[in-house]
Amino acid sequence: MRNMIERISLVCALASAPLMLAAQESGTDDGTMTADPAPTEQAAPAEMGAETAPTEQIETIPEPVEGQIVLQSEDSILANDLIGLTVYSATEESVGDINDIIVKLDGTVEGVVVGVGGFLGIGEKEVAIELDKIDLVSLEGGGTRLILSATREDLEAAPAFKTAREQQREAEAEAMQQQLDQGVAPVTTEAN
Repeated sequence: MRNMIERISLVCALASAPLMLAAQESGTDDGTMTADPAPTEQAAPAEMGAETAPTEQIETIPEPVEGQIVLQSEDSILANDLIGLTVYSATEESVGDINDIIVKLDGTVEGVVVGVGGFLGIGEKEVAIELDKIDLVSLEGGGTRLILSATREDLEAAPAFKTAREQQREAEAEAMQQQLDQGVAPVTTEAN
């Protein structure tokens, strides 16, 4: 509970930092806020009756932090746009849809998880494909088409993808079964 309160306090402090900075920039010497700071200098018109241009305030553009990506490059795709896209075979047959993306701990994309078969997600099997085995083709009217050399039948016959969590659960279930077979009471662990 204390850890959660500390996190909430940290989030609140970080969220209020821009407001405190704005207050410092527009505040008076004694720390109180002014309702509408008056300009310190006003230019007098050069001639009587001459119109003056309104004073423009120049906004400072924040500097990006190291490693920050400000604009998406032309040769990139967002994960949000990739998930849900249909994968097609070389003969333009719908093979399946991308359900997930596999990212290695070093940040590289290892592959995608394609949902194959089933109806409306029921009975669907997930098969992982290395990303370099899928061609991302830009369409003339915009958008992207994903082409895979395998067919729907190839993926339906392929082994299903197992996440690390699923593998761990299977190993624990197998260990428990072995303990039961040996007549030893199984030791259970808490689920993550």
